[in-house]
Amino acid sequence: FDIIRAINFAVANGATIINMSFSTGTPSLELIHAINDATRRGVVVLASAGNTGKEGIAYPAALRNVISVGSTTIADRRSTFSAWGNHLVRIAAPGEALITTYPGGHYAASWGTSFSTAIVSGAVSLLTQDAVLRLSKILDYLDEGARGRTTLDLGAGRLNILESLRERHEDIR
Repeated sequence: FDIIRAINFAVANGATIINMSFSTGTPSLELIHAINDATRRGVVVLASAGNTGKEGIAYPAALRNVISVGSTTIADRRSTFSAWGNHLVRIAAPGEALITTYPGGHYAASWGTSFSTAIVSGAVSLLTQDAVLRLSKILDYLDEGARGRTTLDLGAGRLNILESLRERHEDIR
């Protein structure tokens, strides 16, 4: 209920990107309706593939109008904890030993597809910063710039935002 309310609030208040760093094994019709409404209104929705370390399906990542994100290591290998499979994951990003803020004014290293999803959400923000783009075009730019498609079982491979931005730049020239 809180997630659906948050999606509706974000849409009503002009969000253009929604990052969902959670996953579940079963779909919720109400959640699907909220996501469908958001994407119909042009909001780009991203979700973490999950930290099961298995090939499988997770929601909301498995929805066709959601960009599903897996995790890679610093060496561009699939993280052992990342859910995987080209049927689930659209793209991946680093998700291991990432330094982030921690309660009490500290910093800590973190692991998980949630962090990978935040990185890809930032990349989508860069791709759309000066133009409204359809989801299919955003996916094209992410796919064309990605690395390791055939070796990772993580969709298009590991995010390479520089190449994705180059693809976008070439496209608008």
